[in-house]
Amino acid sequence: MANPVPLTYTSPVQRVGGGREVFPNRLLDLLAGIADGQWVKANTNTFKSIWPRLQTPNYGPGFGYESYVINAWSSMAWDSKRSRIYLWGGGHANTDDNALYVWDGETGQWGVGYYAARTVIDAQGSYNTPDGHMAGPVSSHTYSGNNYLPVLDRFYTHGGAAQEWGGGFRVWNAAAGQFEAIAGYLCQLDLVGKGFVGGSTGSNWMRAGAKALPGARPWEVLDYVQRGVSTNFSGGISGGSDVRVEGGVDVIYKVGQAESAKTLRKITMPSLDVTTHTVEAIGRMWSLGMYEDLGCALDRNAEIMFVSGWTVERFWDLKTASPTNNWKEPTFSNAEVYAQYVADRQYQTTKRVAPGCASDDKRGSVFVWLGGGRVYRVDAPAGNPTPTAGWSIEIVADETTVRPMTKDEIAGTPDAWRASVWGKWKYAADLDCYVGMQHPENGDVWLWRPPGWIDPRGI
Repeated sequence: MANPVPLTYTSPVQRVGGGREVFPNRLLDLLAGIADGQWVKANTNTFKSIWPRLQTPNYGPGFGYESYVINAWSSMAWDSKRSRIYLWGGGHANTDDNALYVWDGETGQWGVGYYAARTVIDAQGSYNTPDGHMAGPVSSHTYSGNNYLPVLDRFYTHGGAAQEWGGGFRVWNAAAGQFEAIAGYLCQLDLVGKGFVGGSTGSNWMRAGAKALPGARPWEVLDYVQRGVSTNFSGGISGGSDVRVEGGVDVIYKVGQAESAKTLRKITMPSLDVTTHTVEAIGRMWSLGMYEDLGCALDRNAEIMFVSGWTVERFWDLKTASPTNNWKEPTFSNAEVYAQYVADRQYQTTKRVAPGCASDDKRGSVFVWLGGGRVYRVDAPAGNPTPTAGWSIEIVADETTVRPMTKDEIAGTPDAWRASVWGKWKYAADLDCYVGMQHPENGDVWLWRPPGWIDPRGI
């Protein structure tokens, strides 16, 4: 059971201008100090500096370092209400650290949002938490599947390869005598950063000298099958998601893998009551690239879902949504820029890195980042249905002296996934900018100012 008492977030007023209140915002001050297309680093400490294993070792993960929460096929969510990053992940063969980490834009500091619940082996021989799968998740790869739901004010994850069995989130159906897939979890945010464990009181790791931490009970399971919501739900392996508000309701567009193929589903969440949710199959994979880990984003202008993997790009046309709506392969008119994009995905001789994709309502386009200073803008041609030919790709930010690390600078090992972006690239509606995060120990947070940026404060 999740914590039933939400708290109200407030921000102090620092200065008054033009007869109205102007709220202080450290991040908007940083953005105002650079030009369109430029980067500014925003973190004031490192991710490693707050690792529970090093700072409070009795409360850290039992297997695998905290670095794998960034390294291991991972993503973040951007909280546009509080200007925060939520980082959650880990997963199969990497770490059982299921803590929620938080980066606060107001201070620039990394911290522990909710401490990890320990891992136990349940009656079915499955990795679990002391409270069980219905109460909270074990650690999992997330690819590009972590997001923030602005209407419900929840962190959302669809997970992927969970610790330790390597499949998607699941719960045990005692009546049927089998595990069944679940759609993911929501997480309440009102107690983030206040010293709670992400489960019931005492569910934290407690090695010698440790004490029971108070329990926030923040997780809410999206258990559609056992609660009567009809769906053939796919797992989150190798997929991702994007969120937009439609008619005042949070709607998730989720790419996942099922029956050895990628599928696109639309999840509508009118309330926190899962029996009010609907899940629609609106696209299927059809062609190559089905096993690649993807970055994905809605193009708000063209009404498409764009995905980009290690070697391929595909799109689903939302205007023709149906269970048999095949994804298609775009071709780009600017061959020289596309060749640079392909080169940016290359790491060493045989390795590839996965990009991050994001978009915003103001510009409509999809902006893609693979590390370093370059940002690509992708635009689909007009038409209904959307044509496969005549797509535009251009570089809107190039390598500069002040920039994030390139894939070669960050990797440090032959494992290409250490340099992959996946879902660590988000649009921040509260700042009208894009936020990128990288490096498994530094947790460096970078803001990128897009074309046509206007200070949301009106100053």
